[in-house]
Amino acid sequence: MKAKISVFVLGLTLSMITFAENAKFGDDIDRTLAHCQDKAVSTQDMLACNNQAIDGWNKALNRQYQLLLKGQPEPVAEPIRQSQRDWVQYRDSYFSAMNAFYQQQEGTIWSIVASGRKLDVIRSKAIDLNQLLTSLNLQ
Repeated sequence: MKAKISVFVLGLTLSMITFAENAKFGDDIDRTLAHCQDKAVSTQDMLACNNQAIDGWNKALNRQYQLLLKGQPEPVAEPIRQSQRDWVQYRDSYFSAMNAFYQQQEGTIWSIVASGRKLDVIRSKAIDLNQLLTSLNLQ
């Protein structure tokens, strides 16, 4: 029983360390988004803010992916590459479904909601890759 508790505590500690290290990852993108949204006065402005943030998070995601692959032996790199290819296929399919879902609604607000959801998906994946990359930093 003590061994199970120790493993649980170790896992929890590692998760907390990883969370603390990643707490600042992407904050600059989200701060820029919030600042942009504060100034936005139209639907087009809001969409432009979201698109700018999507671009920033996509760049962060791609950077984390490249860092994750760097120096990995092929038996590790290939499953990472395949996973990313699978995720891109999922993302594209999900975005198509999301577009169909929100386009059936009336009002321009739904384009903002859709772009915000897309932003959330990309942000989440970028953070996930960053957490994977930094999960071995136990110092």
